[in-house]
Amino acid sequence: AELGEFETPNLELLLEVEPDLILAHSDEFMGTEDDSLLELLQDIAPTVQVTPYFTNPRQVATDVASILDEEQVGVLVGIIDSAIDDVVCAVGDPEAIEMTVMQSWAGTYRIVTPLSQQVAPFIVQEAGFAIPEEHLEDFEENGLASYSIETIDRVDTDVVLLSRYFLDGENIEELLDAPLWQSLDVVQDGNVIQGDFRSWSVTGPIGEIGRASCRERV
Repeated sequence: AELGEFETPNLELLLEVEPDLILAHSDEFMGTEDDSLLELLQDIAPTVQVTPYFTNPRQVATDVASILDEEQVGVLVGIIDSAIDDVVCAVGDPEAIEMTVMQSWAGTYRIVTPLSQQVAPFIVQEAGFAIPEEHLEDFEENGLASYSIETIDRVDTDVVLLSRYFLDGENIEELLDAPLWQSLDVVQDGNVIQGDFRSWSVTGPIGEIGRASCRERV
């Protein structure tokens, strides 16, 4: 069943589900400037807010685990640390490899940097991969840079980690079929690695619980 979006949760369905606990994003990420939505959620079940973005992923994992069960702190943080170790073991010398974390998002394609504090670029940074200098020119304050298919050649690094937003299937298929994309060295060398949005990118309660249940590794 569809529980809605961050800004517009399906309150009627939440009532039917009768949750024991609601983990919500903080007000600025739910698109509200007051406590009205939080109060509605609290009427349904105890609600705890977590700031999901621009916060160190290890801290977010610790915060979420502490709410659920103190014993889970080591589990959730360990998943991130294990992913870093797995990447280093797999590639040998990360500093010699330029890596791009890229998302297909609502009709655009975004490079995601460690400044965003999303999990995938955080792992890339912690593992020691190089970030192309030319990408730094395009970054916005939120650590993201958006491109079109016509400018997608700027992501032609040694490795690209590509993830799609939940329902962004048509957009990513358009990218994969584009002649410019197919001409990139990273594509022709088979060094584009695809993953799903929840495991690679989302932080906050959704991401932490998703990684814990799936036990996926970058």
